[in-house]
Amino acid sequence: MKKQYKITVIMIAAIVLGITSYSSLQNDFEDSIKKYETSLEITKAKYFKIYNDEQKIILVDGANRKIPLSYETDENSLQVPANRIIVFSSTHAAFMDRLGIADKIVGVTGGNSNDWYIDSVTSDLDSGRIKDVGLSTNPNYDQIVALDPDVVILTGGIGMWENHGKKLDELGIPFVVVSEWMEDDPLGKFEWIKVFSIITGTEDSAVDLFDIVSEKTKTIFEKVSESEKPQVLWAGVFKGTAYVPRDNSYVGEIIRLANADYIFKDFSGSGSAQISIEELLLRSNDADILVYSSDFVDTTSDITSIHPLLSELRPIQNCNVYSFQPWYWQSVDKYDDFANDVAAIMHPELFSDYQLKQFKKVSCV
Repeated sequence: MKKQYKITVIMIAAIVLGITSYSSLQNDFEDSIKKYETSLEITKAKYFKIYNDEQKIILVDGANRKIPLSYETDENSLQVPANRIIVFSSTHAAFMDRLGIADKIVGVTGGNSNDWYIDSVTSDLDSGRIKDVGLSTNPNYDQIVALDPDVVILTGGIGMWENHGKKLDELGIPFVVVSEWMEDDPLGKFEWIKVFSIITGTEDSAVDLFDIVSEKTKTIFEKVSESEKPQVLWAGVFKGTAYVPRDNSYVGEIIRLANADYIFKDFSGSGSAQISIEELLLRSNDADILVYSSDFVDTTSDITSIHPLLSELRPIQNCNVYSFQPWYWQSVDKYDDFANDVAAIMHPELFSDYQLKQFKKVSCV
């Protein structure tokens, strides 16, 4: 009886230990899986994806490349979080600055040749902590190698990243292609902040920021939803040709969201269309507002000096012209300011105390 009792005790102990061991292994497995889970939901952006695949997070970047992310050393994956990052565009630096991780930038293209308006980058360029790695069209690969980056961020678009990507592959340096500029939804452009968060371990910050900005801009657009719609011309001129955004571009979308009527809404598709100055004038007889998008102009004379016929545009004659601030292209991370500015330009009567941030009203001279 005692022997049977001992065997029973041993069996019970073995079962308990087995259950405990299995439970421990299961917990370890679940903890391991959690490392590869992400709460990042993509709601507006079209040109990147983030999803879970077995024990990996997969980032589909702006070149439609599937990049496995790993929290451990893995030669077939991009190891995250990345702490040493080189960016090929000021828009990339802007996203990182908004996330509070500009200190992870170790190199930028155009560091010495471009004007910078991101304070954290400017100060670190001045101190030498951030290095200039040449032009985005002709980078200094020796300098890039010397900086030993965890990842390089390239600008997407046909013919814009392929040669750089091939060279970085040869050097064994991981890269991610970012194509936020291709998005036709302005909130989708801002959502690319989640790409920077997933490779730097700041997902929670990105989710919070996206939700805050989404709600803030929703409130802005609700404020103007019942107002009368102005007729808007958004255009620029270069070498005698006018460029107007197509209706399905982010410009067409922001004009709709701000409850305004876009003169060229019948130009379907994304990107921009090229038209003659004569067609621009013919189509813009009823325009109330001109947003001039080619140059950072201060006066209407700056515009009419580009082409004398532009003086016939109704908004120029009525002194209702707006242009970009010099830091406009380095403010992609501030979609809330962009939305507020556009709404205020379209409906100034509702924003009497508001100061434009990314745009300015052009002086009539």
